[in-house]
Parts: sequence; C-alpha cells; structure tokens
Amino acid sequence: MSEDVYYVGEASALLLPNRYKNHPVEVKRNHAGVIILVHGVNDVGVSYPALDAGLCAGLNDRLDRPDLFPNDFRLPKEGDEAVDDPDAIFYQRVANDRTNSPVIHFHWGYRAGKRERGKEQVYGQNVDEFGNRLDARFAKMGGMFANATSNIPDMFGGRFKGGFFTWLADQGADSVHSLKQCPDRRYMALAAKRLAALIRQVRRISRNETITLVAHSQGCLVSLCAQAFLHQDGGADGYADCLIMNHPPYGIHEPWLDYATQSGHEQQTSQARVETLINLVKLITDQPHPLPELRILEERECSLGRTGRAWTPSQGRRPWVDSANLAGDSYHNLADPAQGIAFPERDNRGKVYLYFCPQDRTVGLANVQGIGTLGVPQAVNGTPVHKHEARHRAAQPIPLLGKLGPRFLQRVWSWRHRGGQPTLVGAAPGLYTPRESGEPEYDGGDFIDTLSSVALDPNEQVQITGEALNPPFRPDLHYGEDSGAAMPGNMEKLMSAEGPGYIGQQNADPIDACDALVKGGLPTEEAKAAAAAGDQEQAGRLARQHYQNTETFKNSYHSSIVANPEHHRWVTAMDVAIGQAWSIDNPFWLKLLQAMADWRTDWDKEKEGMVKYDQLDPLVRELVEATAKYYQEGVFPGHLVPTTPPAPIVSQTRAQRSQGGRA
Repeated sequence: MSEDVYYVGEASALLLPNRYKNHPVEVKRNHAGVIILVHGVNDVGVSYPALDAGLCAGLNDRLDRPDLFPNDFRLPKEGDEAVDDPDAIFYQRVANDRTNSPVIHFHWGYRAGKRERGKEQVYGQNVDEFGNRLDARFAKMGGMFANATSNIPDMFGGRFKGGFFTWLADQGADSVHSLKQCPDRRYMALAAKRLAALIRQVRRISRNETITLVAHSQGCLVSLCAQAFLHQDGGADGYADCLIMNHPPYGIHEPWLDYATQSGHEQQTSQARVETLINLVKLITDQPHPLPELRILEERECSLGRTGRAWTPSQGRRPWVDSANLAGDSYHNLADPAQGIAFPERDNRGKVYLYFCPQDRTVGLANVQGIGTLGVPQAVNGTPVHKHEARHRAAQPIPLLGKLGPRFLQRVWSWRHRGGQPTLVGAAPGLYTPRESGEPEYDGGDFIDTLSSVALDPNEQVQITGEALNPPFRPDLHYGEDSGAAMPGNMEKLMSAEGPGYIGQQNADPIDACDALVKGGLPTEEAKAAAAAGDQEQAGRLARQHYQNTETFKNSYHSSIVANPEHHRWVTAMDVAIGQAWSIDNPFWLKLLQAMADWRTDWDKEKEGMVKYDQLDPLVRELVEATAKYYQEGVFPGHLVPTTPPAPIVSQTRAQRSQGGRA
C-alpha cells in the first residue's frame, strides 16, 4: 500500500457466513472550506482557542452537521505555578483524537539576531538591544506591541522609535505593554509573504479550494498584504475567497503623534492609505471564484458530508438556543431539538468583512485612529492636519466606502444601547451612531483615556452594510473578566454601572507576567531579598508568580470581539465562505499545512514525517526553510523579502507629497 493512502473510515466486525445484513462503517465527512487564523502583534494566538471552538460550533449549526470539533490547547489556569518558558507552553495546540476542525493557525513573529540582543538578562528574561522582552529563543510572537503599524508600507521598513514622546507614553501605559524603541519591521513583510505562500500551496493542491482568512489586529494588515504578494504572478493561484478583519489598526488619517513616533518621521498620506485599502480589497471582491457551485454541497452523492439535510444553498436551519443562558465554550449550549431557526444562506466568496468596535481603545489611540474602532466612513477629509502643508492645500474629501464596493461589509460590535435596546450584530443594515450627544468618547474612561484616544464626533454616523442575521446577536465584550484577581473589582463595576458601559480589568497571564517583570521589576520584598542574595532566577520566579497571581490591567477591548467563542458561533461562522477543502480532508496535507503555518516548526525534526513535503512548490519550500533558519538562528531571509511593497500597494509619504511624487 502506498505510504500516502489514508482511511476515511474504519470499523471491525465478525466474519459470518450467510450474514443477514451488512456492517456499516462511519465515513469521515469532508470539510466545507479552509479557515486560516492570523494573529496580531505581541500575541502567541491567545484568541485561537475561542475562534476555533466558536467556528466549529457555528459551522455545525449553519451546515446542519454534528461532527466538527475544535483543537485542544494548553491554557493557563488560575493558581498555576510560574513556569520558566511560558511562550512555548501556553496557547499551544495539543493532539486530540476528537479534533475535526477546518481551522489552520498561522503564527508569525520577530527573532533577534546575535547583534540585536541585549547584553544581559533581566531577572532571567531575555531582552533585545532596546530592552524589549524576548522569549527563551530570543523571539517575540507577533513582534513588539509598540511596533504595530496603521498602514502597510511601514511593514517593509522603519520602526517605532525612542525619544521623549515614547518615554512619556510608556509612563502612562499599563504594566504589561512596554513602549520602547523597536527593531526593523520587515519581519511583518515576511509574515505576509509566508501567508501568501500558504494560500498558494493550498491552491496548488486544488484550484477550487475555498479559503477564508480570519484576522485580528495587525494580522489584518498581514492578510491584506498577502494578497499583494499573490498578485505578483498575476493572481494565478487566486486570492483569499473571504477576509474577516477584527479590530484592524488600519488608519486612513495622518495623526501627528504617528508622525512623531516613526523612524525618520515618515508618514503615509491619507490618499495612499485609501488607495491601498481599495486596491487590496478589490483583489478579493472583484472576481469571486465560482467553483464549486453551492448546489453541489446539497446533492447527496456529491456533498461528501459537507452539509446535512436541513441545509440548502438558499436556506439553512440552525438549532434554537436559549441566548440568555449561554455557556462559555460553545459546546455545552444544548439546543432544543424541537425548535429551529431558519436563516438565508449566502455565498460569501468574494467578500471582505470589517468587524469594528467603538470601545476598542488600542486601535482608537491618537497615533493609530484605525478603522477597527472608527469604522469606514463614506469619505476621508483630505486636508493635511499639519499646518505647514494645510496652508497650501484645500479640503478634498477622498471617497472611500462607496469605492470599496458592495462586497465590502462592515459590522459594529458595541455595548451601547440605541432607542432603549442593545446594539445587535446582524441587525438590518443602515446608519449607526457610535456616539450620541452627551455620551463620552469611551464609557468609564478617565482623563488619560480621553487624552490618549480619539472617537467619532457626537452624532457622527457610520453606514453598517453587513447582511442581516437571523437571529441577530447581542455581543458580550466583557467576556473573560469574571475570574482571577480581576473578578472582584469587575463585579463591583458591573453592579454599580447598571449595564455594560464600564472599563473592566484583565488578569495577567504567565506571558504577561514575564513582560511585567521586565517593565516593572521586582514587586515584593521576598523577590528583592532573593536578588540581594545573588539568586536572580529565583527572584524572577517569585516576581513572575506575584504578577501572575495578582496583577491586573485595564481592558482595552482590543480583543473583545475575538476572545468570545459565542461571537464566532453566531456571527463569524455565518460570514466565512463555504465550498470545498480537499487540502485538509487529506490528513497528510493537513499535517504539512499546519506545520507550514507556524514559523516555529523545526523542519529538521518534522520533515522526515511529512509524506507530502517533497510535493511542495519549490519556491514555497525555499521560503519555508528560510523561515525556519530565521527562527532558529536569527538569520533574516532578506533575499526573499523586498524592502518596498509590491503593487497594488500604494506608498506616498508626506515628504513625497510635498515634492509632488510617490515612492
């Protein structure tokens, strides 16, 4: 038997002469699409467990099937002892015989070379030359928090720089988010090229593979940039069928603080930002791939188990669930089998969704002003905010929402009430007012929150274009605040606020505790005594345990959409594209694609067990092996990553605009 033959089902039975009936064998169902998750900066994929669980539960509901089951993950628990290498332990995928998930987890980050490392550890923690914490392998998943960008050209060079404004901002930041000078950002461009290579390889397995990208934060910009890399060969392998952007920091303005904190004082113009967003969105939306036709998913002889009997290409029927008594993991919310909710099915290929949250204070920072907080307006004010330029330029509104086209769809996730009713995700499309007269910029915010962030003006409206959902869904943006050291204060705020309009606290996880140690030092006398006795490792361990058990920090709500599995069960799973997924139906390809998606894969160890490795596209294999060398040795593959962004990304700095040109 060939080594790449696999079983779709197996069973055992006694051999009986003249048997009176056949013995049925359960056959594994095919998947209805590939879903790739893309995390943001300073992130090991913390929300991947919630996304995986919610998507599997939601697709079971949508497609009328019972078998999808998420991956397992090693998650931190309250009362855990501090471990020395939490980045390599927590939020990692764990083998599970029950797993049957269409989700691939994409991981990316920064690895410091020998010259980029700090000379000494800080209480047992590695740091880079600027004092930013690194993990035990001198890496940072997603790169540094401060190095995030609000545009795509900045991913190909430049950095968040030091200086007075950086120092001042760091003093006001919380204990786990350090703001220091950062390394060059080309590792982000590498991530985008790797994501493009992953999509290309899936399509080399079958051109009709249906691919949805579900991205968070900087991962949204990585996902957009990947489409430009796919465009370099004319789009021969196609683009993502669907992109769902959660909390993207993509900015369409020219904030002065952004200008002041970038190396070289370079800043992309609003015109370039708008053109780039339109160009990349249209790569996905202009020519949706038509195959396979959705009717094939209904035909029993062709469906291959992708859908159940209650599903049709025009309508589905999902189980009824008591939404007032939802459990937290999407798998203990038992439906009443006697009831069901009919919903219109739709083909989501060729669509881009924006999930924005007006309570997101990270994307709402004054130096970001991203669409993940503010949404996409009809037009952008084209007048430069910088006085010496504005004197010479008249106001020129730049059209945006209409230019993005009807297949760009935005949904608002907010805890604010309108007309005495909560804001429901999936309500009928129409104008929405994120901030009404008399409402603060951020509910529960203090003076610093107001000073450091921006919001829409009172009564300014955003056009919500996402399709109506049946049923529409009431989001819970405070999910996860009811445990650990943060719980007592959050419960007190909940009771006194008489509603969700407050800013809660979050617990520090084991990775946060390491960051807090590097930024805040030794917090207890016991830890200081250990350091005085010369035991720096013990001092660090005691400090990390303290931070892990007691440290809380203000929730920015920058992960409030992605962190709740019920959000993905009721909304995201309805927006992903469905079709086919032969690439992950084959367990040998699935194993290889999962390994490709993680930049930490040690191919010297894993390659031998990969049956399909030699079938990788040669250019893809070169990138895979170069990425492995980057992670293991800190040797950046500069020969594979350009220093200027590929078309149709548009780059124009303020200086170039003043000179009448572009990059």
